[in-house]
Amino acid sequence: MPTTWAILIVVLWAVVLLEMALLLALYRQVGIVYLGQAPARARDGLPLLALSPRWHGRDHRGNDISSDMFSGRPLLLVFADPNCGPCQTLMPDLHDFATAHADDVGVLVAASADERANRQMAERYFLDVPVVGQENRVLADRFRVTVMPFMFLIDDEGRIRDKGIVNGRGQLEEKLAKLKPQVLEGVT
Repeated sequence: MPTTWAILIVVLWAVVLLEMALLLALYRQVGIVYLGQAPARARDGLPLLALSPRWHGRDHRGNDISSDMFSGRPLLLVFADPNCGPCQTLMPDLHDFATAHADDVGVLVAASADERANRQMAERYFLDVPVVGQENRVLADRFRVTVMPFMFLIDDEGRIRDKGIVNGRGQLEEKLAKLKPQVLEGVT
């Protein structure tokens, strides 16, 4: 009889731990869904239609990169960190998106201050886009970014057209599709 009770207790604890893991996954997903909605987008990051701040930095290849290099062209600016799990999940999709839309939109990743970690992330995910380091979160502070991965879609005039948490290529495609008519029609 004691063996049966011991087995039941172990099984019960396994069920409790599984339920806790599922609950945490649910909380995480609800948080991601909320952060992608209008109230959260309005709270985080610079406001929509604001002019993007000017910036400069050094990418993972040692090249000087600045906002001026993207003027007259739409830009997808993604804030990500090499040590962020959701950011790492996004990187293969970002690579595919950047490759598919190289003629439509510039893509840039604003990452951590650790140049070696940025370079390793770029190499691991075959990123052909600049991965710019930022000392003391300079770019994140200028854009008022508090969570990652966070993206800004900036039009060819330098105005922020969309922003928010980004989780995959589907979201990136959707945001670019919304931008194209605005740019073609000259909507401000």
